[in-house]
Amino acid sequence: MKKILITTLVVILVTNKLIAQNFNFGEISKEELREQYYPKDSTVTAAYLYKEREIYYIYDGERGWTLVTEVYERIKLYDKEGFDYATEVISLYKDGSSEKMTSLKANTYNLENNKIVKEKLAKNQVFKEDKTKNTIVYKFTMPNIKKGAIVEWKYKIFSPYYSYIDEIELQHKIPIKQLNIKVKIPEYFKFKRHLKGYLPVNVVQSMKNRTIQFSYRRQVNSRSIKTARESNKVDLRELIYTVTDKNIPALVEEDYISNIENYRAALSLELSYTEFPGSRVKNYSSTWESVCNKVNKSAIFGLELSKKTYFKDDLSPILATTSDKLKRINLILKFVKSKVKWNGIYGKYTDVGVKKAYKEGVGNIAEINLMLVAMLREGGINANPVLVSTRNYGIPLFPTSKGFNYVIVAVEINENIILLDASEEYSMPNVLPYRTINWRGRLVKEDGTSLWVDLIPTTHAVDNINMNISIDSDGYVDGMQRTSYINMQALSYRKKYAKIKDEAIIEKRENENEAIEIADFKIINKTEGYKPVTEMFKFSSEDLIETVGDRMYFKPLFFNSQTKNPFKLDKREYPIDFGTPFIEKKMVRITIPEGYIIESIPESIAIGLPNNYGVYIFNVKIQENKMMILSKLQMNTAVYPVLNYDEIKEFYKIIVNKNLEQIVLKKA
Repeated sequence: MKKILITTLVVILVTNKLIAQNFNFGEISKEELREQYYPKDSTVTAAYLYKEREIYYIYDGERGWTLVTEVYERIKLYDKEGFDYATEVISLYKDGSSEKMTSLKANTYNLENNKIVKEKLAKNQVFKEDKTKNTIVYKFTMPNIKKGAIVEWKYKIFSPYYSYIDEIELQHKIPIKQLNIKVKIPEYFKFKRHLKGYLPVNVVQSMKNRTIQFSYRRQVNSRSIKTARESNKVDLRELIYTVTDKNIPALVEEDYISNIENYRAALSLELSYTEFPGSRVKNYSSTWESVCNKVNKSAIFGLELSKKTYFKDDLSPILATTSDKLKRINLILKFVKSKVKWNGIYGKYTDVGVKKAYKEGVGNIAEINLMLVAMLREGGINANPVLVSTRNYGIPLFPTSKGFNYVIVAVEINENIILLDASEEYSMPNVLPYRTINWRGRLVKEDGTSLWVDLIPTTHAVDNINMNISIDSDGYVDGMQRTSYINMQALSYRKKYAKIKDEAIIEKRENENEAIEIADFKIINKTEGYKPVTEMFKFSSEDLIETVGDRMYFKPLFFNSQTKNPFKLDKREYPIDFGTPFIEKKMVRITIPEGYIIESIPESIAIGLPNNYGVYIFNVKIQENKMMILSKLQMNTAVYPVLNYDEIKEFYKIIVNKNLEQIVLKKA
């Protein structure tokens, strides 16, 4: 019996060793290649089998400190939808000195006829691009990728910018089987540690002795230009941060999220100060005040605000038309929009400068909106730039000039703040493009002082739908719909449709509501950014009413019914971000066909969310042969707390059920 147990144990141990994960570069197992789906989630299209980062400092007697980042990743491609993960993009920074990428090795592995077939990434498959004047990008896509393939790569990045460690991502949109992160920091560098995201992360901290050996050149004597190379060594202590974890879940994109990157698990290290032997302490830790003051003093920000001669002759006639400040704000905003078009480039600093952008009629975000600030100030308006981090850029965790990538404008008038963005063709005062509505921005005054301003709108975006419907005795429907779009909804509508022909919009509306045919289509204020957009059309259909025997059945809001609950998850991890408070109001007037009576109608309801976050009203009134139905959903907050997720999920469930209830007409 003992022999049998011992033999069994040996077999198990040998088997486990054979199938154990091997994370040495180039050593791929058949078991990894045979794996057809991710064990913990069969819907996953790709996964990191292994992700490693090692970050450390090296010292050279002549060049000083260099920050080194070693990257190693092994990714399994379970399906074609995951093939995007076979592409790697490496961004390097340059500003005088430049970061460098070296030691790139990359392979693709497939299992063919039970043999592992390897294909190396060739040098001519790596593409280099100067993305901006400060950014170099290397990009490659692995060769011979197939369903079930494994790709892996490793490389090193050498950075002379040793005071800044990039944010270390600990979670991705695909799961990670094995994660190993190690950061080694010499005792001379004092960093603050920040953790981001909802995933619990265990960061292990330890200390270790290290010896640095280096050489340098020394002048032989004061009377000679000859130098001699000497060697030296330094003993020091290193602080080591280690993160080791397994089976990290994917970062799941949910509806109504501002930017999923804000919730990604990540480790950030902020340099507080340096203290080198024989040198004074050098502080790096910043406050938002010092960050903004530094930006304001920059020649490509603050100095640009002082330039005015280039626009004075053009602006003077506009200012002469009115002394009313609100009118001047609108006129100047319109003028800048008409004069300079946005080139699509973000940035808190100017690129070509305001004067050249004005002359050529095109500029980046900073050039357009700093120009707007200068013109408003020339018009006697208290205007200042506001530094913003856009939605796709995320929310900065700590004070750093890299925390902002955009500029808008704030006008202070009658103790109120009005926000403007002249880069958006259809924007209005206090109606900003969606990309800028990200928590709060930093208003920078002329003297360099600064303060936070809220970017989230307080006024409701409005969809106001009015329908008049007539039903004949055969169930054929004739109707007319008029929809008004106000505030953010008007801006969104114009961005989608202002430059599209009406025929294309009609086709889209008919495709969205396959049961109708549209006629007499018309849009009022399609491009006029300071008024609501109104869309009107007539429609007809023989498919909106279901006739069974002597009864007719139809949804009370017809094709404007909300039939799906956007909140389906059992548990939600992230706050619900609508972007803006909103109102969706639908009024339907129905003429009942002659010879029919109302047999049943949905019951009227009025429900609310906690803390007045939102309300929903559904009401049905009957007057002779007419029926009036009101549906009004009003959300009074742009960001709904995740702690109340169950309430909003149930709230929308009730709305959907009410919208799906049938009105029943019966032959008299």
